[in-house]
Amino acid sequence: PSGMRARDAGLEGGLAEVQAGPGDQDPGAGGGGGAAGPGTKVVDPGSDPKAVRHYAFTAGKVDKRVITINTNVQQSMAGQPGQSQEIQMKVSIDLTVKAAKKEGGGTLEMKLTKVDIPGLPPQAAPMLAAISGITATFDVTPSGDVGELQVAPTPAMRQAGELAQSVLQALSQAVQLLVCPLPTAPIGSGAKWDVTSQATPGQPDQGAKHFVAKEL
Repeated sequence: PSGMRARDAGLEGGLAEVQAGPGDQDPGAGGGGGAAGPGTKVVDPGSDPKAVRHYAFTAGKVDKRVITINTNVQQSMAGQPGQSQEIQMKVSIDLTVKAAKKEGGGTLEMKLTKVDIPGLPPQAAPMLAAISGITATFDVTPSGDVGELQVAPTPAMRQAGELAQSVLQALSQAVQLLVCPLPTAPIGSGAKWDVTSQATPGQPDQGAKHFVAKEL
């Protein structure tokens, strides 16, 4: 995909709380710029009190999100690649916490409830209906690292063909927007940190993401 955004994306707003781990309080921790986990760099540790933060999910809780995805789709005709076209998709999803771990993190289920593609011809409606209902699961670590999206293929997905694959590839990256990676170093309110994603073959460079803890 060439770009995507998630409305009301942060899971901490609906499915999880960002908590301080027991024994992690470190009011004297100071200085920024140190490494705080793979690909994570704390620019400013924020104000006291500081602590190592983690996600605490609530099992069974459900939240809704709308993800807007701009992506390129190339349909094949008679075995020959067709012209590439950029389309915009609005994907409505239900997120359910299937399992919450005591130490933080857990397993989440993502279900597509609606896919809207403005300007799509009416004859494409069956493909959209085939995509709706797709369910996938992914793991989230206590610090917010997201695991691989696990999808169970269905006959309806095969019917949707290239469109279904484009949606799934985009969602695999979109889940990274749903969870803010937390530093493994102690932080407080106002903390700032950068996260650099490792390059993945065949995927566009995600670049560096910048985060600010407005309130903890």
